[in-house]
Amino acid sequence: MNSHKKRHNFEWNSKYFTISVYSIFVILAGCIIFRLILNLAATLEVIRHFLGVMSPFLIGLLIAYMMNPFINLFYYSFFKRKLNVKRKKLFKLISIVISYIIVFGILGTCLTFVIPQLVESITELTTLIPDLYTSIMDRVTNLTKHGQNLSTPAAINIFLNQNLPKVYGYLEAFMGKSLPMLYDFSMQAIKIVFNMVIAIIISIYLSLDKKILLNAGKRFVYAAFSTSQARNLILTLKECNQIFSRYLSGKAIDSLIIGILCFILMTLLKLPLAVLISLIVGVTNMIPYFGPFIGAVPGVFLIAIISPYGAVKFGVMVFLLQQFDGYILGPKILGNSTGVRPIAILLAIIVGGAYFGAVGMFLGVPVFAVVQYLVGKWMDGKLAEKEIDLEL
Repeated sequence: MNSHKKRHNFEWNSKYFTISVYSIFVILAGCIIFRLILNLAATLEVIRHFLGVMSPFLIGLLIAYMMNPFINLFYYSFFKRKLNVKRKKLFKLISIVISYIIVFGILGTCLTFVIPQLVESITELTTLIPDLYTSIMDRVTNLTKHGQNLSTPAAINIFLNQNLPKVYGYLEAFMGKSLPMLYDFSMQAIKIVFNMVIAIIISIYLSLDKKILLNAGKRFVYAAFSTSQARNLILTLKECNQIFSRYLSGKAIDSLIIGILCFILMTLLKLPLAVLISLIVGVTNMIPYFGPFIGAVPGVFLIAIISPYGAVKFGVMVFLLQQFDGYILGPKILGNSTGVRPIAILLAIIVGGAYFGAVGMFLGVPVFAVVQYLVGKWMDGKLAEKEIDLEL
């Protein structure tokens, strides 16, 4: 009698193999994340160093992103529609060259005019420090003399007499260290200029290869997801890009106009330090709501050193200028580009400023707008699947 031995052959099951691969991947990812958290300081240092090394590329990417509307304006609106050109690569290159020449030519002209004025304003401030100290001490002396007749508390006079010389001493020490600080600043400026040149070159290459990079991204998305998912993801990314770019370009134009108007009004009112303060007002105006106050405070302080009455005029001028921006200019340029309610804008500014400083205060609004759009799109999809009335 022959005994038949049962042989158990290995049977391939793609389902369990996929589950095993995902399980291994999740376990490895968890181990890596746990390891990074245990060495958080070293991890942050590595990330900081990596971002420093990659900063020219990241800046170049930002420049290319900001230059894209100008390039499209020349290429699509002029060369392609008006002239109906056939040699796409050549005229795309010409559009890039024209855009960079115009934008950086304007920036270079502005810097050529602004930098000497800034140096003059800072020099004027430093020369006023001794006179300011003498004036304050004279006022303190007069206050002390009159205060004795008015029974002014002696503690106030003692506090002023003890601390004002210290403040003057700190200012003198700061001026004594200005030469080493100037050397360090010069070295940092050279490094920044070098990185900016590299970033501009990178941005030009990115602008030239934009179509190739976008096609590569689309191929990856369609390869990784189903056709319907890939199409939906690409449409979502396009909408997010429109929200972000509309806000950035609109706010930049709005702040530029406000800075120019501030300079014109300060010149007409014969207020000092017009270039320096207008630059501060224009830059800080990029931050919604809080920006006007952030820009007005240093302006009032700087002008008050020279002319207290001029500081009052400047304060009134900035208040009226910001009312014009908030109710007329801003809505005309930006419209409802983000769709974010005022309370949400305040929340985005506070959270962004707490974690990322001034950059976070500016980018917090468009980032919040993109997150709001994504969450709203997800909720609409889920409600539609459940056949729930979207107006509920």
